[in-house]
Amino acid sequence: MNPQFQPETITHKFSNQTDYRDDGVEVNYQFKVEKVNIEFSWHWLADKLAPNYICIEID
Repeated sequence: MNPQFQPETITHKFSNQTDYRDDGVEVNYQFKVEKVNIEFSWHWLADKLAPNYICIEID
């Protein structure tokens, strides 16, 4: 993932957000699209978010 890939890049593209977490170390957004769960993860690096991973699970 490109380092410029930030939460603002995806939050307006998915309407069904199912979870959000920010524990000060990692930031996760989860969405559901039909039978597919999509999780986006970033970690805090100094004062910026750096992309970690994208996880796709099919129910």
